[in-house]
Amino acid sequence: MMARWLAIACAVWSTASAVAGTVTGSVVDSTGAIISRATVYLRSEQPAGFRERTTTDENGSFHFTLAAAGSYRIDVHSPGFFPEMIAGVPVAEGAAVALPPMKLQVAILGCGETDRVVPGDVRLLHDPNERGIVRGAVANERGVALAGVIVTPNCGPNSKCLPVRTDVNGRFQFSAPNRQKVSVTVSHPGYFLSVQKEFTTFDGTEFLYDPIRLARCNTPGCHKRTKPPAPPFTGVCL
Repeated sequence: MMARWLAIACAVWSTASAVAGTVTGSVVDSTGAIISRATVYLRSEQPAGFRERTTTDENGSFHFTLAAAGSYRIDVHSPGFFPEMIAGVPVAEGAAVALPPMKLQVAILGCGETDRVVPGDVRLLHDPNERGIVRGAVANERGVALAGVIVTPNCGPNSKCLPVRTDVNGRFQFSAPNRQKVSVTVSHPGYFLSVQKEFTTFDGTEFLYDPIRLARCNTPGCHKRTKPPAPPFTGVCL
């Protein structure tokens, strides 16, 4: 009997010792309204390698159980919002860290016009050591796919990312170096230049842009210029 209780006690201690701490938080919009089903990624900075993903519940809350103390980074993505990130979150052995609400800003101007397209989704690849992959598609303002569009990744001065062209379905793909800030420039004759929002890449991560739509132009050299900004929206959204 004593041996049985000792075995149970050892099992409980072993389970508890595997939990180094917890991180909890919530996701809201700029008004404080909860955002459910937002995707939350947790990555260990020190030590590197640990990664987890979860989604916020109906109360906008999320929870991570950690196997090791260290420094962590939390990224939040939700369709229609600019992503948000908190880096350098310290978690001590046995600590329960409660983060302040993470506020996401709506990525629209006026009535549904997108200012800058942001990665629509972020997924983890099967191999955490694989280089990050960036995928997307390019279309005109009516949503018709554009083939042969030049997509130029801007990976910073210390990294080399070669331009790619969209295929017959308007799709593009390129690999990105780990922990680099990357933006994308899209150019095509007869359309205004488009520069997409910068984001940070990670090995073993797939970034999916929402469809990038190019605006028509008809002046010489206009494909080398971005579309002039629209006047401030002053109407009423119905």
